[in-house]
Amino acid sequence: MSFSTLRTQIQSKLESITNIQQVKNYPTVPTEFPGATITPSDTDSDYETTEENKRIYTFVVRLFYPAKEPTMSTAISALEGLIDEVVDEFDKDETMTGISMPAKYTLIQLMPTPSVWDYSNIPDGYLTADIGIKAIVSFDTT
Repeated sequence: MSFSTLRTQIQSKLESITNIQQVKNYPTVPTEFPGATITPSDTDSDYETTEENKRIYTFVVRLFYPAKEPTMSTAISALEGLIDEVVDEFDKDETMTGISMPAKYTLIQLMPTPSVWDYSNIPDGYLTADIGIKAIVSFDTT
């Protein structure tokens, strides 16, 4: 349930960024560029106290940018700017103001981290870059 709630909020946050033309919440190639996809990645869990567990839900936000620009350096610079814009938006609201988590779950913090660039899709007309988003959640075990 937390994965779904968090993914929906991440999608809303990405849709509020005017430089992103399309956001999909599953793995695909967008039909409008720049575009983004959100996919759940992995989870980690540990005991926090005798009544709470700490869970980390990780998502991958993949940004797609058209690579058929006049020069490749223009496309790379633009994607760098878009990555900064996305990371900045999540950094400015690390507790996802207004999120309604399921009962017994509390969102502690969201941490975005730029990670992997992929140039293999240039023949298809786009570059991609991944941003990892870790959501630290406290779960009440009582």
